[in-house]
Amino acid sequence: MKRAVLLVTLLLAAAGYVFLQTNSPGPRLATLMPSGALLYLETPDFGRLLRDWDGSRVKADWLESANYAEFSRSNLFSKLGEVYGQYGEAAGLQPGLRSVIEIAGTESALALYGIRDVEFLYVSRIADGALMKSQLWAVRDKFEQRQAGGFGTRQVQRSLQNVVHHVQHARKP
Repeated sequence: MKRAVLLVTLLLAAAGYVFLQTNSPGPRLATLMPSGALLYLETPDFGRLLRDWDGSRVKADWLESANYAEFSRSNLFSKLGEVYGQYGEAAGLQPGLRSVIEIAGTESALALYGIRDVEFLYVSRIADGALMKSQLWAVRDKFEQRQAGGFGTRQVQRSLQNVVHHVQHARKP
């Protein structure tokens, strides 16, 4: 009888130890976003989606299509190119698809607040090792360190053609 009680006690202690060693999931990404987004997108594995897209036949066909050729001559494409250049200048790097894949992480969310001024917030869960290998990590010293909502953040703000752009990377301490 004593042996059975001792065995049960040891099993319960081991189970409690394992339970305490597991990481609790972080907060839902939607709770990290300010309210008022015009559009909110969330995915459980954005990095995988981007890698799949990058290697897909659909992407290759799109880039060779008449639709893409027409789009590349559009006013929207031109405006997006200007914004891309401005964000790259503000962040200190010109991100391509490869660098976006580097910081895509797993769970990711994008909230679009202002279409005209391209105001958005992107949040992603990314392993520290993967983040430290990214281009964004390499230019982190150009960002001002701040605290926001219990997160250590780095932020850069530069006025470019009367538009203030924010590029932010947040990490829970």
